[in-house]
Amino acid sequence: KGNPFFVLEFLRSLVEGGLLEYCVRKRRWVWDEERISSMDITGNVLCLLSSKMIGLSENIQLALKVAACFGTKIKVSIVGYLSTNSEYSNIQSGLEHAVKEGFMIKVGTSDFKFVHDKVREAAYSLIPDSEKNQYHYSLGMSLYSMTKGSNVDDIIFSVADQINHGIDDLSAPSPELWLDLAELNEMAGVKAVDCSDYVTARSYLNIALSLLPTDHWISHYDRSLRLYFLLARSIYSCGDAEKAQGILQEILGECRCIEDKLQAYFLLVTILNACGQGMDAYTTCHEVLSQLGETIPQSLEPKQTTKMIEATSKTIQSITDTELLEMKEMDETLSISLKFYSLMATVAFFTKPQIFAFLACRMVQLTMKHGVCKHSIMG
Repeated sequence: KGNPFFVLEFLRSLVEGGLLEYCVRKRRWVWDEERISSMDITGNVLCLLSSKMIGLSENIQLALKVAACFGTKIKVSIVGYLSTNSEYSNIQSGLEHAVKEGFMIKVGTSDFKFVHDKVREAAYSLIPDSEKNQYHYSLGMSLYSMTKGSNVDDIIFSVADQINHGIDDLSAPSPELWLDLAELNEMAGVKAVDCSDYVTARSYLNIALSLLPTDHWISHYDRSLRLYFLLARSIYSCGDAEKAQGILQEILGECRCIEDKLQAYFLLVTILNACGQGMDAYTTCHEVLSQLGETIPQSLEPKQTTKMIEATSKTIQSITDTELLEMKEMDETLSISLKFYSLMATVAFFTKPQIFAFLACRMVQLTMKHGVCKHSIMG
């Protein structure tokens, strides 16, 4: 099959061993075929690279092992943070030497990158398999201890990933550490959601929840509410609507007041409507708006609808452009009601079209009386 990278590395090893050299007098390459044939030549490029790395200084080996833990590239910011730790104080120098040895290259003037994924694998193999998780964890905790309380948005994934590698192997960690690591994974999950990387967010959020105590809905109510909602949103965005609904139902069962349930209700209605369960979505909206103090009829006669539309049109016509532009902003509570009215109108258009006009007119009435918000446009 062939492997150009392996061929190049093999030829380099022959040159370094004096088995292959360029003869100026003959103007060609010459080699010791007998000695090369007697060598224990492996077809595995990892073994070849690893054997070369083992011959390097401890400082360079440490730099290669650390860099390999972060993938094919290590950011300069990570190198900077690690350099302040006595254990990794010479990592910058080690990486520079790794570049000279041909194992890494500099990306621009900052980050360091392995020249090939096989080189990264070889560097990673320098860490015994039984020690890999602990090695990652130690790296992560070193970064975490140096960056705690700082804005580390650019390396939050790297810190969380390193720690999570060894989190299952911890023996009797303190509750305070669990909570700190839960917060770290929550931060990573939030950033992943902001980046629309919901698969990654789902992983971080699940880890964060696993680190909370069993009575977290009592002892850490606000955090539980945030994590469960973000997890439901991420899971739905990954295509698992049924599981997302189950998590949202758990939120609704644990919430202490209607205000805390609103986000979960809104997402639940969105999911129900997207899954073709229009009537369930409509009923849920009706239930929420009732709890918010709104009264919505089950049905309307055509005459009642016509009368309401005429009255609403007359109200709109009596407002001048200037008055409309100077209208105050609606308070948050009523704005939430309008948000659900807007969603309910979208659902009702297909499931209960006879009530659509009432919903639109009610939104206009609330806007005229209490001010505008971003959801007023639906009415």
